[in-house]
Amino acid sequence: MLTTVMESCGVSNRTIMKLLCITTLLLVSQVTTQNTRYDGHEVLKIFPKTTNEASYVLDMVQKYGLDVWHVHHNDSSLDVKIWPTISSTVKQDLTNTRIPFFTWIKDIQSLIDQQFAPITSHINKRATQQFMFTVYHSFAQIEAYVASLSQDTGTGPSGDSIYSSNAVIGYTEENRQIHLVKISKPSNQAKKAIFVDGGIHAREWISPAFVLYLIDQLKYNPDQLQSVEDLVDTYDWYIVPVLNPDGYSYSFASDRLWRKNRRTNSGSTCHGVDLNRNFGYQWNPAIGGSTSACSDVFSGVSAFSEAESKAIRDYFASASNVDFISYLTVHSYGQMWLYPWGYTSALPNDYVDLDAAGNTARVAIRNRFNTRYTVGSSTNVLYSAAGGSDDYAKGGAGIKYSYTLELRDTGRYGFVLPESSIIPTCQETMDVL
Repeated sequence: MLTTVMESCGVSNRTIMKLLCITTLLLVSQVTTQNTRYDGHEVLKIFPKTTNEASYVLDMVQKYGLDVWHVHHNDSSLDVKIWPTISSTVKQDLTNTRIPFFTWIKDIQSLIDQQFAPITSHINKRATQQFMFTVYHSFAQIEAYVASLSQDTGTGPSGDSIYSSNAVIGYTEENRQIHLVKISKPSNQAKKAIFVDGGIHAREWISPAFVLYLIDQLKYNPDQLQSVEDLVDTYDWYIVPVLNPDGYSYSFASDRLWRKNRRTNSGSTCHGVDLNRNFGYQWNPAIGGSTSACSDVFSGVSAFSEAESKAIRDYFASASNVDFISYLTVHSYGQMWLYPWGYTSALPNDYVDLDAAGNTARVAIRNRFNTRYTVGSSTNVLYSAAGGSDDYAKGGAGIKYSYTLELRDTGRYGFVLPESSIIPTCQETMDVL
């Protein structure tokens, strides 16, 4: 069985990082109840030094059903969430085998409580004045902001008008709308286009936060920067603020760490499909996904089985007259700029171009706050996972510069990034664009 799983990672040798790749394929989700709390849940950062130690950690992940949050290739470590009833046992096992570790996060619930405390309703009137980009917003608030965009015309430093329109490209299982915002400036010449989406994974709140910031900067250019106006002069922008509104809403109302959508899975009490395992280019649950509905990486019953992934596929199919040059899907966490492929360790034929642009991004993002990013293909930098949206954008829709952006941080807060980090994260990522 171990050999089979290793092959699905696109590997053949027993190295530490290849075993760490395997652990990411074994993410286990718990059956969630209303108002799930994480009191006393910890995140450990574990440093296996040898192949045997990595294999032992893998056995622990399987034995205890641990939740692997992230794998760090730079220091061969991994972040693992554990709950109070097994905390002492897991730590004792690691101590007995002399595998180094430390506690990254002591109490996940305390971070969640801090994050929820300042969230209030504050939308009305002109959204660019009243909508606060310093806090996380519910999906209802985001919808109100998106609706307000069509009521205003932005103006750049040159005084030119910048227009936006809002389309609905799909409906979720719980009948929420999937919104797409187009931002453009009239031009006598045909322009290339950039497509951006956020919120594929529900718990990654910094993703929609940045995408909303991007919309505001492109349309209203509040700092009146010529560099921002150049982006609208040069490209048309097609932006989906929240691709997974059901899951995102559920993460606000019931379970802050919910990842998937809210699909009702036939024959199972477990809900949801991992949308970033459901896209149809080289879809294969055996590569980084799962056929179990209770897994956090459940790939669905078939490629494009979900309304959300279908919405992206169908939109690209209908927009054959749009010349998309880039697709950016925004995630967290890990501080990585990833390009295809996720389904194999082989590289695209034009990987030199993708890598060069990615390294330009890496330098730009470091210049402002010295935030360090890693660049490379998804499989070789993170782990193998078939069915990703960036693989589909490049392999299925033919968009050359297709990337997954993994925003802050590297594990201190993980998926529960505090609101104080929103603006710095948005500013440095805007520098990249």
